[in-house]
Amino acid sequence: MVCALKNATGGVLSGKQIRYLIKKKQMLSNYIDLEKQLQTHGFDVTVESVYKFDPYTHGTLTFEGKTLPNVYEVKTDVTDCWTLNGGTYQIRLNEIVKLPKCICAVVLPRSSLIRMGCELHSALWDAGYEGRGVLLLRVNHPVIIKRNARIGQMVFIKLCEKVEHGYDGTYFGEGISKIKAKCNDCGHEFGIAPDDGTVPCPKCGSSNISIL
Repeated sequence: MVCALKNATGGVLSGKQIRYLIKKKQMLSNYIDLEKQLQTHGFDVTVESVYKFDPYTHGTLTFEGKTLPNVYEVKTDVTDCWTLNGGTYQIRLNEIVKLPKCICAVVLPRSSLIRMGCELHSALWDAGYEGRGVLLLRVNHPVIIKRNARIGQMVFIKLCEKVEHGYDGTYFGEGISKIKAKCNDCGHEFGIAPDDGTVPCPKCGSSNISIL
């Protein structure tokens, strides 16, 4: 199976490879400043919005699935900053991620954030994921964060081979406006961005798609 980076073996992508995939494959979009955010072997992600968990709701996790607690948005002050005095927050990123089927990713905290007494947590971003994802921020010491601040670094990992089916779970297309589409071959329903043009089904790869 052919990958977007044909000559690369498995491993962490360099800044040069990330730049290529941004320009040629739109792996990242909606960023603030490409030159400032692109790093030696990663890409700085930025804060679009901050949410607090509703203490009167809870999440449930089972083998079969999950239910999520409610969150509510934390408003910025007149300087477009959040003053966070402690607790756990959900961070929505600015960047729209569109991972090829041969690349997964994780987000690590900026070292400056750790030195301010904060933790940043990320799940694995599966190959084939598309969306504007969220991170978990744990504030152990009061901190002020301005909108669009660079909060973490996304690290991209090339798989040894391309996966047959990219991620198509609950969070596919999260955080971005999507048009609902359906594959006429396998029946899978999924979302596509208005400017995506013709895209294959993320489950079976068919181009026989109808807009719902």
